[in-house]
Amino acid sequence: MQTKAVTNAITHACGHSGTARVYSRSTRDVRSELQQARCTLCPDCVELVNTWLTTDGGAAPFDVAVYPMLGTPKRCSWAESLRKECMKRFLPAMTVAAERGDRLGAGVWKALYALLRCRDARFWIDNRTIIGQAFYVGQEAAHFIRHHSTSTPTSSIYAWLRREPAFVRRDIERLCPISVAA
Repeated sequence: MQTKAVTNAITHACGHSGTARVYSRSTRDVRSELQQARCTLCPDCVELVNTWLTTDGGAAPFDVAVYPMLGTPKRCSWAESLRKECMKRFLPAMTVAAERGDRLGAGVWKALYALLRCRDARFWIDNRTIIGQAFYVGQEAAHFIRHHSTSTPTSSIYAWLRREPAFVRRDIERLCPISVAA
């Protein structure tokens, strides 16, 4: 069976149009890859999220109450230090996302808020290399923008959030300073 290249026009989770080039062997794989591409942010939005995470911009940090970690004492102290390091970048980015006032800003705000509210020490430790990356934050924002995920990996905060009680998800929706129709 030969690999074929398929280029299709898609609409990304952020609402921007683009093209996706998929190399696959079967039609089912092509459909699956295209669906996965539709559930991501466009490259421009990923770059925008990266600038939010990397530049301080003088924005006042957003105020987020964090809860103590759950796990063994050694893991909890390690996870607390990881979360504290991420908070330095996430809180100003949340302010900038809230000021933006669109679907992307709302998705990024909800993703960062959910990450900071995550109390699972194991989650922070297992994902310590990817949590602060713009691509990861963008993927999480895409989950919140789409309000669904067909196959979220276990490293996803959205997958963790689906295992939490419903009131946790409602709190994130309620506390988001951006009101955007889905």
